[in-house]
Amino acid sequence: EDIEEFTVSPVLDYDMANFCKAENRGSGNSDGQIQTLVPYGPRLVPPSGLNAIYSLHYFSSACENGNGDDHIDVQAWLVGAGKSGLVALWDVRRGSSLSCHDNIIEPVISWKSHGGRWIADARFLPNDANSKTYSPNRLVTAGNDGTVCLWDLTSTSVKTCAPKLLVQTTKLLHSSGIFSMDVHVKNSTEIYVSTGSKDKTIAISALNRLNCDPIWRSDFHKAKVGSVSFTSASLNPLIASASDDGSVAIHDSRTDGMTGKSGVVAHLDGPHYRPHTAVWKPDSNAIFMTAGLDDVIKLWDLRNTSSTIASFHGHVPTSGKKLKRIHRPAFLDACKESFILSGGEGSHCISMFQLDSN
Repeated sequence: EDIEEFTVSPVLDYDMANFCKAENRGSGNSDGQIQTLVPYGPRLVPPSGLNAIYSLHYFSSACENGNGDDHIDVQAWLVGAGKSGLVALWDVRRGSSLSCHDNIIEPVISWKSHGGRWIADARFLPNDANSKTYSPNRLVTAGNDGTVCLWDLTSTSVKTCAPKLLVQTTKLLHSSGIFSMDVHVKNSTEIYVSTGSKDKTIAISALNRLNCDPIWRSDFHKAKVGSVSFTSASLNPLIASASDDGSVAIHDSRTDGMTGKSGVVAHLDGPHYRPHTAVWKPDSNAIFMTAGLDDVIKLWDLRNTSSTIASFHGHVPTSGKKLKRIHRPAFLDACKESFILSGGEGSHCISMFQLDSN
């Protein structure tokens, strides 16, 4: 059997080429307040076949620019994954060096990372403390083939140009497609991956034991689990989940998740029509957001889930009807303010809702 050969990844080539380039940007906003979202720089062009992107994740790291001054360069990368099991990585920082005539940025690298029709999520992992590069070193992906893959972004196959696949899970993880994945970094050696699947279960796996049985599993939901999310707690993070069974649940992985409701610390029954999103607010272990196939986004406090903190409308042009397409609202914390950003079925815009500072 031929041994596959690997070479230096183009991600590292870009890292070395950009190491000595510095950039200075003004904020364009003297009072520091966010007023609107404005597209910056050229557009990122997906590779052929990636006709729909279901997951985006941003990576940045600061490094000395090598010119002997005090300026700090920022490495900035974006991963997009979705249709046809394809993944693409863009050097976002490259946009600042393009002329006004260069209105697109091609991916630095792209490859088919999963069988099946799509990828649910892709997440950069933090570089190891001993890493000598500032570009992303590792990536984890999950797809509807039911597997999680860990990729080495520092080397690519001579034959296929794909990054080196370090680990791919088996059917020990899920028997059907994965619809959501989240990553919790406890420290540089303890990283955990949570997945929600069409097989109705939630699983937590240790990154260094991806090819083994999950360390925790829950069978609480009675239908597809479309969203999982870790809190930011460093020791014992809770997991939020949303399911097609109409419920949103908060789980404590220190308890047995396979014995009914014993591992569920909060349960929202019917907060949305087919809820598909349950996401924690960054740096909060109590505030979370939910959304479903309807026209409302809801904000909750785990300490009292009898009613919502707030509800947001307007991201869906037509109200009062059941939707068919998933939208993924996300939190944005910037300039000491907090926002919710969301697309919506029938809308070509991103709606921006400001959260009460109290």
